[in-house]
Amino acid sequence: MSKTTKVAAVVVTYNRLAFLKKCIAHLLAQTSLPDEILIIDNASTDQTQEEMKIIQKESARISYCRLDTNIGGAGGFNFGIKKAFQNKEIEYVWLMDDDTMPRP
Repeated sequence: MSKTTKVAAVVVTYNRLAFLKKCIAHLLAQTSLPDEILIIDNASTDQTQEEMKIIQKESARISYCRLDTNIGGAGGFNFGIKKAFQNKEIEYVWLMDDDTMPRP
């Protein structure tokens, strides 16, 4: 029996909800879906938090973490990597900003 590789996609966002929603749609349209999609919100002041409550209901793969303060892109990625690897099944982490639109 072959082993299945487990991948978490980590997306860091800050006040760019329109981009974030498109990025999530692109991730969910992959031919090989990430096992987990972690959205790391750098304390956005727009409607990101409210919209993510709705988006999370659409897919069990999506996890949302809103940080108390904006720790920057690198800080968000650091937080996201640590969070992803808390799941012992995750082997790889795919990093992207909210304006990244991955192709299938």
